[in-house]
Amino acid sequence: MSKLSLLLSTALCLFFFACEQDDRITFYVNTTSDFGDNSPGDDVCGLGGSCSLRAALEEAALGDKKSITIILPTGRYRLDAGQLEINGKILHIRGQHIDHTIIDA
Repeated sequence: MSKLSLLLSTALCLFFFACEQDDRITFYVNTTSDFGDNSPGDDVCGLGGSCSLRAALEEAALGDKKSITIILPTGRYRLDAGQLEINGKILHIRGQHIDHTIIDA
């Protein structure tokens, strides 16, 4: 793959807030708001261009990918809009820094 192809695929990946590769997918959260996904299970995170932690977790739970990575920018992520259940998946949640990325559930 050329450098230009790699750059373009990365740019498209970031534009749609999700990157797929075989049985893996990465979601890039871009809001600390707690709202659900528009259509859980379609491998597209969020609602109207925003990808919340809850929306990414709903995609992880209902999508067909086995390995899910969720990237969180610095912030406090409150999950108080109800219970989430994820079974049979490998889930990686990565924050910017242990003292600056907080999940409050």
